[in-house]
Amino acid sequence: MENKLCVALGDFDGVHLGHRRLLDVTVNNPYGFIPAVYTFNGNCKGAKVIMTGTEKRARLTELGVKRIIFDDFEKVRRLSPQEFAENVLFKRLNAGAVVCGMDFRFGRNAAGDIGLLTELCRSAGVFLLTVDCLAGQHGKLSSSDIRLMIRNGEMEKAAAALGSRFFVTGTVSHGKRLG
Repeated sequence: MENKLCVALGDFDGVHLGHRRLLDVTVNNPYGFIPAVYTFNGNCKGAKVIMTGTEKRARLTELGVKRIIFDDFEKVRRLSPQEFAENVLFKRLNAGAVVCGMDFRFGRNAAGDIGLLTELCRSAGVFLLTVDCLAGQHGKLSSSDIRLMIRNGEMEKAAAALGSRFFVTGTVSHGKRLG
């Protein structure tokens, strides 16, 4: 049991309220495993991101996550669901528990679903903790919905879905000092 991780799976772009449900279960897992997040550099769907990797890491840490594993989506996208579970979750990450949403998909062409993950975890002696999705604009709350809110200037709605104000970080470039 030593050094086992309780691993939350997902993009976690924006670390919105739906993600926070997963993180709460991960951080407060009943097994005493180290709370961890497995996520990707950028966005696995190629969309613009709400948060940079540095911002995501900071927010996840604030919420109690002790280990954050950023992976390159291109390196794992061709793995079958079984290969992903066995090689990444069970061997590489030493997962004692896995946390995901009920609609979680994984593996090549998103072929793996919650039913298959349940079987794979059971066979490996790994606990699976699932979390119901939080309702959003188009069904479940999603980072895509929040990106649309931001694009449309609906900042109050975006802040409510994020659980905090949207922000942008960057370097100030001095120019004609007109702004």
